[in-house]
Amino acid sequence: MTCTLFRAELLESRLPKGGIEKYDKFMRRTNVMPISMDSKVPALASTVRDRYIDTDFELLTPDAVHLATYMQNADEFQTFDGSDPKNKPGNPKKKRCGLLLLNGDTVNGKKFAIVKPSAKQVDLLKNAAAIPVGLAVK
Repeated sequence: MTCTLFRAELLESRLPKGGIEKYDKFMRRTNVMPISMDSKVPALASTVRDRYIDTDFELLTPDAVHLATYMQNADEFQTFDGSDPKNKPGNPKKKRCGLLLLNGDTVNGKKFAIVKPSAKQVDLLKNAAAIPVGLAVK
């Protein structure tokens, strides 16, 4: 399961040749469920962002939308975001970034279950056919 917003995060000019086509092929897989944003997701994403605005954690709007989509549609959020300790926030006022660090936090009454997928991380655009994907759907 993935929020359809993910497509907006891809910049064709930054991808290798054929990258968008590989992404589109990936999204057509039977084990991938794209979830469109409804009118509740932006409001919930705003609540999620507000929870972290005055903390040392850098939460970008697209990540807040992904979290809001998860909060409405799944029991678990799987990501590799935060698994590399060398990644640093873009904002110098923030000290932490990476969604895995939010595991166990509670926002709007939901305790986050944010975990690494059991499969190894691969390059989405290089190995689209080899990627096992899934969130535990409610």
